[in-house]
Amino acid sequence: MTPTEALELSKQFPENRTVPRRIANAMKKTRGEDRKKYEQIVEGLYVDCLSIEDIDLMDKYFDN
Repeated sequence: MTPTEALELSKQFPENRTVPRRIANAMKKTRGEDRKKYEQIVEGLYVDCLSIEDIDLMDKYFDN
């Protein structure tokens, strides 16, 4: 998945709860500039969280 595809996918969150897992899996395969783009997408996902459950789901995949 490219960062552009991940950005399009991110628009489905929080309705589509598989988005964080799918982006996390794609992000693990990236380095450099693409990695930075994924990190920005993840920041946007956190902004889109509507509930504690959404935040907990995000933390499951991205909380280091």
